[in-house]
Amino acid sequence: MQCAIYRSFTAFYQKSPFLLFDPIGFTAPVTLIPKLLLQITWSIKLSWDEPLPNDICSEYFKWVANIECLEQCRLSLYVPMNSSIALHVFCDANQFAYACCIFMRTEIEDKVQTILITDKVRVAPTEILTLPRLKLMAVVKAVRLYTFLKSAFEIHDFECYFWTDSTVVLAWITNEGLWSVLVKNRVRETSYHFNKAMVPCAWK
Repeated sequence: MQCAIYRSFTAFYQKSPFLLFDPIGFTAPVTLIPKLLLQITWSIKLSWDEPLPNDICSEYFKWVANIECLEQCRLSLYVPMNSSIALHVFCDANQFAYACCIFMRTEIEDKVQTILITDKVRVAPTEILTLPRLKLMAVVKAVRLYTFLKSAFEIHDFECYFWTDSTVVLAWITNEGLWSVLVKNRVRETSYHFNKAMVPCAWK
């Protein structure tokens, strides 16, 4: 692989690493890695034409070598509409990123099928946050994504279950308390989206 150095840096070259058409989000786990590497590069404050450290280059070329596996991915999007349908929304986070995904579970004649509908991944902010707060940001991203999906698919009567492994986050979103401003604002947004959804939803 050859890398060209552009002395005249236009907006196109700045945005070209992110010009990936993926409205559903299936490539999010793959595109997360270069975004993390870019964040690390910003944090060490290199000049724009300064060579990257060897460890970052190694991780990047490892990602390039493994990206060919995408050719083997096959996704089924067929949904039998005469079946019993439920949506399951999962959200999680770690110190590097937070994410959510929505699965559709269909059941017809005792045959159960699960389909990945969409997902979203975001790099964690450079500001140091506790893990429960990052998981709360994943919850907010999940309810936003669900609200968008509900509007796009005109979902009215599907059961919906939201899943998180954080008992702290569950306590935040199910109880009113004297939380910090960051927590309070995100809990308020979560409640707003749930009230707007107006479908059976439950946290697990």
